[in-house]
Amino acid sequence: MIRVLFKLLLLVAVLFVGIGLFLPDRARVEREILIDTPPEQVYPLIADLRQFQRWSPWRRHVADTRFHLSEPASGPGAALSWDSGEEGTGGSMTIEETQPPRRIVMRLRFGQDREARIEFLIEPAGTGGSRVRWRFDTAFGHDIFGRYVGLMLDGMLGPDYETGLRDLKRLAEEKHDND
Repeated sequence: MIRVLFKLLLLVAVLFVGIGLFLPDRARVEREILIDTPPEQVYPLIADLRQFQRWSPWRRHVADTRFHLSEPASGPGAALSWDSGEEGTGGSMTIEETQPPRRIVMRLRFGQDREARIEFLIEPAGTGGSRVRWRFDTAFGHDIFGRYVGLMLDGMLGPDYETGLRDLKRLAEEKHDND
C-alpha cells in the first residue's frame, strides 16, 4: 500500500513539473480607462508617488503596513517601500523612466526575489481626455510554481487594477473640475 501511494505521489510530482515546464514563463496584466482630463493633468497623479498613494487600490488592504517614501517623490529614482512586519510581505516600487506626460515605467520588487515591471501609458483621447493603460509584466524563469501562478495572475491583479484606475479617474476629474 505504501509503495502504491509513493508511486502515485511521484507521478503527481512528475506531472506537475512536466506540465509546468510547458507553461508560459512570462505573464502580463493590462487594464485601461478613459479619463475626461488631459494627459498633462493625469500624469502627475501617477508620476508623483505621494499622489499615487491617493488612488492606489492597495491603500485599503494594508492597515498595518508601514510605508517609506523617498525624496524626491517623483522622477527617476523616486521610490516607495513598504513592510507589514510579516516575513516576505515587504516590497518596493521605484520609478525607472519617465516621458512626461505620456509614460512612466516602474520596477516593482516584492518578497525576497520577485520582480516585475509596471508601465503607465497616457495617450490623448477624444476632446481633451486621456486613455490610461496600466501594465504589469513579470517573468518566472525556471520557477515552475510561479508559472502556475502566472495562469491566475490576471484574475488576481486585474480587479485591483480596475479599482485603482476608477479611483484615478475620479481623482483626476475632480481635480480638473476644481481647476
